[in-house]
Amino acid sequence: MRHLYLLGLLYAGVLGASCTAEDKNLVLKENFEDISNSQFFSKLEFNGETVSEGTGKDAVEGKTSLVLNTLKEKGEWPRSIRYPKGGLEGGKFYEITFDYKVLDSDRKQIMNFALIECQVNGKSERIVTETFGEKAGETGTVRVVGRVPEGAKNAYLDWTSHNGSRIAIDNIKIREFEAPKESDWMFEPGAFKAMRFKPTHPNFMDLSLPMFKMTKEQFFPFVDRYGQFKHREWKNKIHSNDDYKARIADEEKFNKKHPPLKNRDEFGGLISDDHKYEATGKFRTQKVGGKWFLVTPKGNLFWSLGIDCVGSFPSTPINGRENYFDDIADENYKSIAWWGKFDYEGKHDVFNFVRRNVAEKYGDSPEATYGKIAAKRMQAWGLNTYGAWTQNFVLNEQTVPYALIVGSVKTSNLESKEKLNAYWIPFPDYFDPKFESETMKSIAKSAAYIESPYCIGVFVDNELPWQNKDLLTARAILTCPPTQYSKIEFKNILEKKYGSIEKLNAAWNAKYSDWNDFLKKDDFIPSTKEAEADMVAFERKIYEHYFTVCRNAVKACDPNAMYFGCRLAWTNETCAIVASEICDVVSYNLYRNDVSGYELPKGAQDKPIIIGEYHFGNQDRGVFGGGLRPRKTMEDKVESYEKYTKSAIENPVVVGAHWFQWFDQLTTGRSDGENYSIGFVDACDTPHYEMAKAARKISRKMYDMRLKAPLEQSKNTEKTTVY
Repeated sequence: MRHLYLLGLLYAGVLGASCTAEDKNLVLKENFEDISNSQFFSKLEFNGETVSEGTGKDAVEGKTSLVLNTLKEKGEWPRSIRYPKGGLEGGKFYEITFDYKVLDSDRKQIMNFALIECQVNGKSERIVTETFGEKAGETGTVRVVGRVPEGAKNAYLDWTSHNGSRIAIDNIKIREFEAPKESDWMFEPGAFKAMRFKPTHPNFMDLSLPMFKMTKEQFFPFVDRYGQFKHREWKNKIHSNDDYKARIADEEKFNKKHPPLKNRDEFGGLISDDHKYEATGKFRTQKVGGKWFLVTPKGNLFWSLGIDCVGSFPSTPINGRENYFDDIADENYKSIAWWGKFDYEGKHDVFNFVRRNVAEKYGDSPEATYGKIAAKRMQAWGLNTYGAWTQNFVLNEQTVPYALIVGSVKTSNLESKEKLNAYWIPFPDYFDPKFESETMKSIAKSAAYIESPYCIGVFVDNELPWQNKDLLTARAILTCPPTQYSKIEFKNILEKKYGSIEKLNAAWNAKYSDWNDFLKKDDFIPSTKEAEADMVAFERKIYEHYFTVCRNAVKACDPNAMYFGCRLAWTNETCAIVASEICDVVSYNLYRNDVSGYELPKGAQDKPIIIGEYHFGNQDRGVFGGGLRPRKTMEDKVESYEKYTKSAIENPVVVGAHWFQWFDQLTTGRSDGENYSIGFVDACDTPHYEMAKAARKISRKMYDMRLKAPLEQSKNTEKTTVY
C-alpha cells in the first residue's frame, strides 16, 4: 500500500505553479536510469558504502533506483546522503519530492527523515523535517518544502534515519520559488520566540492569504483578546462575547441529539447478558476470549476510551512577548509559572486566556461550572474516562470514571559524569532513602480519589528518563561521586556477590584497591561480559525498587486499586519486563499512526497495556502546530483518530487509550513551546464537533469491535515519536 506524506505540502495554488510553469521552477529531475550521467548523483556528498544502485525488486520504479544503506553505520542518526555539494541558495523556497521504498531490514523499528538544514550566524538551524518509511515494504512519496534564510551557510538537503535503515529513492524533483518580499522577516530564525511551530510551517502556510504580505509592523500583535490567531478565519471563531450565546445554544442542540449510549452501566461498561462477570465494587482486569478487558465495579466489560487534561486550562508565557498579544492587562488571569523548558526554563509570567474565556462564557468561576459541563460532553461524545491531569474540580463530580495521575517524590538525582538522556527531569536517585518515605506520604494525600469506585487505576509519574538501551544507566552510576546512594547500593550488591575486591577485579578486569576505591573512582567503566551482566542486573534492581515503591504507595491507599505504572515513553526491554511483573496494567504513551499488534517485549508477564497519550493535530485553523503526529486538515485528524483508536480497540492486550488532550494548546504555545492543535475543544471552549462525532461513532460499536476482532494481528513496526 502506498502512503502519501503531505506533511510538507504548501497550499496548492502556490506550488501548483510548478505544474503550469515547470520549466521555470524545475531545477532538477532524476529517475536514476543512468546513474553515471546523473546530475543529482554528481552533486551528492556521501560515504562510499552507503549508496548503491538498486535493481530488480530493490527498484522503486523502472530498472534502477538509488539505494541508501546505513545499517552498518555507527551513531544514532547516521546520514546517508547530502545534497548539493555547494549548498542550497539562501532566500529561496525549495520543494523536493521523491518516491521511496523501505527495503528489507532487521530493525524492529524504522524511521527515516528528509530534512533541510543550514547554519545561520554560526548556529545550526533545521528548516523542515519530514518523517517517512516506518516499516519494511512501505512505499510512498515524500514532499519537503522549506525556505533557506538569506545569508545562510552550509544549507543542504539531508537524508538520515534513526539507528540506520535501507531504503531506495527515485523520481527526485527539485523546484525553486521566490518568497514574497514583504514577509521575508517571517522566515528568519528568531522571528518568533518560544514556539515549536511558526505560521511559516508548510502545513499552515497559505501564501495567498494577506498575512503573508504583511510587514512585521502590520503582523504584530497577532493574538486577539481570546488567545486566537488574528490573521485567519475559521468556523466558530469567537469575535465578541456575544458569540458565546450562540456557541452554548449549538452545544445544547448537539447534546440533545446525542443522548447517553444504550446498554451502558453507570461507569460506561457494556450491559449484556452474555458478558456478566464478578462485581467487586472496584475496577479490575479480566481476560475474556483470550483478550484483556477492564471490568466495571458492577461486573460489566469496560474499554477505557478517554481524554487527558480535562479542566486543565492552557496558559502561555508572556515575558519578552508582550507585543504578541492584543489584551493581557487583566491581572486576574496572570500568574507565575516555574515549569518550562528552553526559553522559559525557571520562573516566568504566563497569561491564561482559556480560563478567562471559560469564565466569560459561563458567567461564573470555572471551578464552579466546568465539572458538570465536561460530564455532559463526555456523555454526548461517548467518552468514558477522564485521563491524566484532569483537574480535581472535574473529578469531584464522581460521574465519569478516571485514571488518576500522582507523582513519586524525587529527593535527589544522579550526579554522573556520563550523560544520560533526560528530557523532562534529571535521572532520580531511587535508592535515596527519602524516596520511599516521601513517596508514600505524597500519594497518601490522594487516598480519597484512589478509593473511589470511579477510579479505574493510578498512574504514578509520566515519561521518566529510562534509557533506551541496557547498560547506560549503570555506566552513568559508576561515574557518580562516592556519596551517591545508587552507587553505594551497587557496591553493596557487588560486595555481597564477590566477597573480596580481588574477585571483583578479576571479573571486571579492574584495579580497585578496596571497596571504598570502587566508590571513589568515577573514570572507569568495565567491558567484560561479567561486568556487563552485573550492570544489567543492577539496572533491574533499580526498576524493581522504583515500581515496587510506587505500587506499595497506591495499594496503601486501597489494596484493590490498580497500579498502572509510569506511562513509558523512553524505555528498554528490561524496564518494560519489570513493569509487567509489578504493575497491574502497563502504561505507554504511544505517538504512532496505529498500535496494531503492539505488545510487551518477549519475556514479559502476561499483562494488559493502557495507552496514556496519543494524538494527531490539524493545521488548517488558528494554531500553527500539528503535534507529534501532524495532519494538514481537521478531516485528516479525524481520519487518523479513527484509525488509531480502532487499532487499539482491536488489539487484544490494549484495554484503553487516552487522547492527549482536552483543549487545543494556544497559538503562542505553553512554557516548553508546544503549540499544537490537538484538542477536542478550542481555546474558546468550543468543541470540535468533528472529533466529538468520531468518538461517539467509535464508542457506540467498540465493544462489538473488540469482541469480534481476531486474536492474531499483523504488527505495526513503526517507531513511537517522542519529543
